[in-house]
Amino acid sequence: MSDFDPEDYADKLAQLKEPKGISAAWVVMALVAMLFIGLNRYLGGATEVLWQAEPMEETSVHHMILYHHTFEPAVVFVHPRDRIVLSNEDADVHALAVIGHEEILEDEVIEPETSFAFVVPADLAPGEYVLTCTIHNEMRAKIVVAAAPAPSPAGKPAE
Repeated sequence: MSDFDPEDYADKLAQLKEPKGISAAWVVMALVAMLFIGLNRYLGGATEVLWQAEPMEETSVHHMILYHHTFEPAVVFVHPRDRIVLSNEDADVHALAVIGHEEILEDEVIEPETSFAFVVPADLAPGEYVLTCTIHNEMRAKIVVAAAPAPSPAGKPAE
């Protein structure tokens, strides 16, 4: 067995504390990171979209708020396939219907602090439709449906 020499121990400890330099793996990782950062800046922060789903027909979302037993706005102009979102900000429950066109909306109950959405049917004829609360008959609004916009040819923007 060898004798323990404290000086040898101190020398080995000093060698362990001294930095040995940067390993090759760290250098490679740093270079790869700089490459990606540089490419990101060169490309403007994003890369080209290589695939995107075909856009569906253009539709809009219209918001109506139920507040103090009124609709805000009182008139909404829509096209077929547009979405109407009704948000109840009243303390009361409301039950909504489209007068004479219950196939569109009939007694849809909307609790306070909740919302309901429906889509204007694609085959709905242009014209004015009355939206009402069947609980509070004084609550009325108009939905004015315009003709559906003509579809644009594929690949060409609508003019």
